[in-house]
Amino acid sequence: MALKHYKMRWPDHAVPAGEPTWLFYEVDFQTEDVLRLVELFEDGSSQRNSLDLENQKGPTIKSLVPIRFRESIADHSYQLISAEIFDELYADAVDRAD
Repeated sequence: MALKHYKMRWPDHAVPAGEPTWLFYEVDFQTEDVLRLVELFEDGSSQRNSLDLENQKGPTIKSLVPIRFRESIADHSYQLISAEIFDELYADAVDRAD
């Protein structure tokens, strides 16, 4: 599995209320499945989600985004980050409550 980690600002200039300012993704680059994600909010709080968390709630899914990852970010600015940075952000976040 070839993992890559991405950082992306909310795609619109104005971030809607209740939405994260920054999005961080862990992606299996071969399949383009999003395995884990972190959402960082304006107030400094952060939430995380993962396939493990989602698959405890109901039907098994393969990715946290409904389309191929490269399609989902094609028109947006993003940067690659290290696995260490992503893991630190993930460890500091709380599980997303849906």
